[in-house]
Amino acid sequence: MSHAPYLSPSERGVRVFLGVLFALLAALVFVHPAARVLAGLVAVGAFVEAGFGVCPLHKRLAGGNHALAPAQRRLCGLALVQLVLAYEWFFAGLEKVTGEFAANLSGTLSKFASENPFGWYKTFLEMSPESAQVLGGFIAWGELLTGVALALSVVVYIYSGKANVKSFALVLGILALLVGAFMNANFFLAAGWMSPSTHGVNMIMFWIEIALLYVWFLDWRT
Repeated sequence: MSHAPYLSPSERGVRVFLGVLFALLAALVFVHPAARVLAGLVAVGAFVEAGFGVCPLHKRLAGGNHALAPAQRRLCGLALVQLVLAYEWFFAGLEKVTGEFAANLSGTLSKFASENPFGWYKTFLEMSPESAQVLGGFIAWGELLTGVALALSVVVYIYSGKANVKSFALVLGILALLVGAFMNANFFLAAGWMSPSTHGVNMIMFWIEIALLYVWFLDWRT
């Protein structure tokens, strides 16, 4: 990088903190090889930006300015939230696609149905093993592709300078959020009764997706 540094000391300090955090996550916490590689790349990028005082995303949003406007900071915050969702959906789907999720789903659905408090949904869960395997494939690929679409829509929206491409990114993100919210609602109905964590995680993800849907839909309409 040959550009003069423009990140403030506090911004560089934040990047050092993130670099250390993601390096520890890659080394000590994450188990999946792809997750460890991704965390390692984020850590390296954060250290590089801290060392050189230059951030491509900052430059893209701020242009010639040295500080992001409030609207740009809010965009970064919303984008970060959506990328967290993208990470969760992608790796959840990847684990299912590469494992025995679909083949074993019939037994899992039987457990979900055993004491399910929603009688009308319990009937849906009591499907045949063949139907459960087909459903498992849809769930696995749905989760993985939702993660890809959520991440891709954010990157394209931020880095594209064309209005029609930005509009496409918004539509892609809206569709992915709708699919994600639909899956979370179903996971809540199926297994939310089994533990407070399952109940809470699906409700948190669902309402975050609804909030992002509201923001991106208004952006797309305008």
